Amino acid sequence: MVKMIRKEDIQFNPKLKLDELITVTEFSRVHSGVLGGMKVVVKLPNYTFYPDIIDFTFHKENETASLVSNHTNIFEYLGAYTNGDFPYALVSKHIEGKSLLNAVFDNELDWKQIPMNSIFSYIRDIADALEHIASRGVVYRDLHMNNVMIDSRGDNARLIDFGLARKLDETGTYLENDRIEGSFDYLAPEVFDTGRCSETTDAHSLLVVFYEALFGKRPFEINTKIWGVENYSEIKEIALDSLSRVPIIYRRDDFGSSEFYNKCSDFFESGFFEGFENLQDFIGKFDVLERCYYDNLPATMPASLEKIA
Repeated sequence: MVKMIRKEDIQFNPKLKLDELITVTEFSRVHSGVLGGMKVVVKLPNYTFYPDIIDFTFHKENETASLVSNHTNIFEYLGAYTNGDFPYALVSKHIEGKSLLNAVFDNELDWKQIPMNSIFSYIRDIADALEHIASRGVVYRDLHMNNVMIDSRGDNARLIDFGLARKLDETGTYLENDRIEGSFDYLAPEVFDTGRCSETTDAHSLLVVFYEALFGKRPFEINTKIWGVENYSEIKEIALDSLSRVPIIYRRDDFGSSEFYNKCSDFFESGFFEGFENLQDFIGKFDVLERCYYDNLPATMPASLEKIA
């Protein structure tokens, strides 16, 4: 039997008002709104494409968001509500600001340099959020630039949208069922290979976000290669082949900070971020790179950095 949000968990509030439609996806219609004088985001189910699984998906999002949203780097989830005009909607507090995608790219999707200390701060915020999520037995599964909001002051990053988040099983993983979900360019090889997601696969996605914020490009191109491919075996083969290659390396010689950009390129090219086993491992290596930036250290290879660490 398909699980649904229990009726007793849906709060009735006639003061919940829907305003502007923000976006429409395969699973939802998202509006701005007001709840008791508070600006909110209202996520309504969209039954157009996958009517058989929408209630289950929203049930899972309500479940995981309720478990983890009490964190400064995660959106403030208020719960499932209705005003009587619709069965239910997932409501969260509005965040004044913009997505990390809009912070890093302009309206024409051209990369724009943002301060390096801001990039480090945002990645650390997201890492803290993912650690909190993992400590609650949840895997996020959908980390990409549009699911990170930067507040209006520009000093805090928050994760939003727990539509693909799931509770981990007794092995510390979550097994995908009949299809791989998420943004393919950000997914770890093991997601395509075994279908299993974990804290480590979230760390891989964080690495891709970090890389994209630094260089304005993603290290692996998968989405463009599988466009129009419907056979899962073929998608898996293309994805694993792409992920087995050396990441696309970029250098920013036209900026004043090009020396550090090139240092980052050296780190990626030498495999510095390969082989981490969990978020703590990723954070430890990230700490070393951050110290190189702030202390203006000349090290460019992992062997040198191990001495520093």
